[in-house]
Amino acid sequence: MSLALRILACAALLALAAYDLRFRRLPTKLVAVVACLYLVDAIAAHDPYTVVLNHVGVAAGAIVGGFILFALRCIGGGDVKMAAAILMWTGTALALPMLIVVAATGLPVALLSWLSERVRRRAEAEDHDVPGKRHSVVRRLASWCSSRRGVPYGVALAFGGCAALLLPVALHLPRF
Repeated sequence: MSLALRILACAALLALAAYDLRFRRLPTKLVAVVACLYLVDAIAAHDPYTVVLNHVGVAAGAIVGGFILFALRCIGGGDVKMAAAILMWTGTALALPMLIVVAATGLPVALLSWLSERVRRRAEAEDHDVPGKRHSVVRRLASWCSSRRGVPYGVALAFGGCAALLLPVALHLPRF
């Protein structure tokens, strides 16, 4: 049952990544699904309440720390709630490895966003050279990834979250 719930949570994380890439928003209801799936998994696995409280405490700490970063305009509010939902799954045991994967994935995401903005600007300039020309496919695709609208950090969070959810099962690591 745990594997099925983890796969569902990963599917929700991948949907969040796609949504963030397209719209630069992370729907609260879908983030709540990820967090609630942890609670269902904990109940199904009969985890002790102390373990569940540890995981919820890590998520609460992530929200507090994330809102400080949000107030400093370092991270978006959606990224804060998505990180908290993922950290609810990891607890203290896998929080640091998950954050390392997110950071390692975040750099390429940021670089691709920056490069996409350059491609978008070039395609926009070429589209303006021809009167009546519709937006090129390259310009439309580049605008999805463009850093002009912010970096879609939900992509990196989803990658780190899926790694934190699936690797312990694949490596037969104990719960908690």
